[in-house]
Amino acid sequence: MGWEWRVFWRVDDRGTDTTRDGASSHVTSSGGGDGAGFAAGGGAGGAAGGRSTGADSAPAAAADHGVGSVEAWSAFLAAFGSDFRRSADGLPRREVREDIYYVVSEKCGPKHRSGKPDALEVKLLEKKDVDFAGLEKWKKTRLSGKAAAKHVASLRGPSGEARPARLLVHKQRASTSLEHNSVELTEVTVVLEGSPSTSQRWRSACIEGGKRKDIARLARAVLSRAELVPSEHVAGGFP
Repeated sequence: MGWEWRVFWRVDDRGTDTTRDGASSHVTSSGGGDGAGFAAGGGAGGAAGGRSTGADSAPAAAADHGVGSVEAWSAFLAAFGSDFRRSADGLPRREVREDIYYVVSEKCGPKHRSGKPDALEVKLLEKKDVDFAGLEKWKKTRLSGKAAAKHVASLRGPSGEARPARLLVHKQRASTSLEHNSVELTEVTVVLEGSPSTSQRWRSACIEGGKRKDIARLARAVLSRAELVPSEHVAGGFP
């Protein structure tokens, strides 16, 4: 699937940014070690292995109206310049689904897309850009039937446990195309299976599909707007 750039930040139940207070904790499996965390739907480890960036004090995020609302989407498009904003579709493509992730490591994200038990999608981290936080190269593999079941049986948790914890990840995504890339805003609610009290809400911005240098250029445009992405955020990971 190639290069992608992704950042995450926490929001509370009202959609208010919480990273200003340093509240970027992760949902982890019991006994899970480093890399077992889950940030913003980043999967098993996901953004827990990313790099936090930004100044000591981050500006407050704009009021939340949902990632697919006219307000949130218009602000996101504005980061890419007025020409694109005029030419782009007024409303984004929308997607709502719930995936099931296995907590394995920050470099491997196995999931049942849309919760389908007989199909498995696995993302493997191939490379990180050392100069631009959050820019990473991933490889995606899809398995089904017996191959999926065999792979699930072989999974191990971050501490070697035979039955990795599972995370229920509800996603609301808005996206459109720009310069051969997909640009996305996603709101994620993640909870450790069987532990409702672990529920957390995250917001993420993502650019993927094009050349590395083009993705980095567009990402800088997004990061330049404090009302979109708080200065303190988690960089990298998988959704």
